[in-house]
Amino acid sequence: MDYSLLVKAGFMGFAACVGAICLVFFIAGNILKINRVRFNSVYLLAGIVSFLTVYLLLHVKIRSSGIEAPQIFLTGVIGGWLAGVLFGVTQFKRLLISFLQS
Repeated sequence: MDYSLLVKAGFMGFAACVGAICLVFFIAGNILKINRVRFNSVYLLAGIVSFLTVYLLLHVKIRSSGIEAPQIFLTGVIGGWLAGVLFGVTQFKRLLISFLQS
């Protein structure tokens, strides 16, 4: 088992997830002017957008790279995505709320 591929894929999934969540909250707060009361709704939307981002990233990366063990890569990316979603809800919540309008 290639642990370096698993760790790299995990970091890639985490970074893609947190980046997509931040982008959704930035757009929702600054362009759409959504207030802080709607945090749960915006976070659900951000979770869906981050999943679609990670799915497209997986699809492109596995096809273009020709990875020998796509199951290991898939496991790492999905694990990183789940870690990013949990990180966003627990540790990153204050920053995400600050993106929304008061």
